[in-house]
Amino acid sequence: AGGNIWVGTERGLAHLDNGVFHMANRGIPEQSVIADLANGPDGELWIGTSAGIYAGSHEKGFREIAAWGKDPVYALCSSSGGRVVWVAGRRNLWRIEQNGALKVVDEGGKAGIEGIERLLADGSGNLWVRSAGGLYVLKSGEALLSPVEGLLRSESRQSRMLLDASGRLWYPNEKGVAFLENGRWSQIGLAEGLPIDFARATFVDHEGSLW
Repeated sequence: AGGNIWVGTERGLAHLDNGVFHMANRGIPEQSVIADLANGPDGELWIGTSAGIYAGSHEKGFREIAAWGKDPVYALCSSSGGRVVWVAGRRNLWRIEQNGALKVVDEGGKAGIEGIERLLADGSGNLWVRSAGGLYVLKSGEALLSPVEGLLRSESRQSRMLLDASGRLWYPNEKGVAFLENGRWSQIGLAEGLPIDFARATFVDHEGSLW
C-alpha cells in the first residue's frame, strides 16, 4: 500500500519505518490477531482481524468497516485494482464493493467449502479460494464457486497461493507445488527435483526466479 511494508502479527499490525518495525495499531483494537492484508479502494490498506475489518493508512490511522461487524476474518484479498475486496468469514464468503455494499457470495458453506484459509484474485477476474478440503474458483462473471478437481490438498494452513508475472497460478500442496498455465494444471514434486515431497510456500524474486 503506497510503497509501505506492513506485517500482520498475532499482536497487531507492524509498519517498517527507516529500517525498524513499529506497531501501527491506531484505530485497531488491542491484541487483535491480523489474519490478512489487502490493498483496497483509494489505495487504503484493508486489514482482516480477529475483531473485524479495518481500513486506512499509516498517516490517518484505521477505521472499522462497520458493515462487517466484529466477526473474525479468516482471509482477505482485493481485485479490480482494489475496487473490490473479498472477505472470508467463519462459514461465508463476501464481496465488498467500492461503495461499501456487502454482498454474500457463498453463505453457510453451500458450495461445500469448510474453513476458507486463503483467497487470491487473478488478472482474469477469477477468485481462487483455498480451504482445508481443497481449491475452489469463482470464475469471472459467474455466481457460484466450483471445486477444482484432481488437485492434492494443501499441506499447511499457512500455505499461500502465488500469481507470478506471467499470470501462472502456483498452489503448494502435500506432494510439491501445482501450477496453472493456459488452462492446464501441472505438478512439480520429487520426480522434478524437489528435495522433499510437500511445499508450503512459493515466492518469485526480482529476477523472476521461483523459490
